Amino acid sequence: NVYGLSPRRVAELLGERGIYVWDGNYYALEPMRALGLGDEGAVRAGFLHYTTEDEVDRLLEALDGLPR
Repeated sequence: NVYGLSPRRVAELLGERGIYVWDGNYYALEPMRALGLGDEGAVRAGFLHYTTEDEVDRLLEALDGLPR
């Protein structure tokens, strides 16, 4: 998650940059609450064996460029 932004807003801003992530509680209400994430949950990016270093760098750069 990004301090000061809701998970939904982070997902929207990344989507505007062509980076697609998920936001929400993923049906794990109690773990999200236990982690202090409330009902809004978290942002999740998926990485698999075919994710390239360039794609990871692009995500990190986009996250770094989000408003705070």
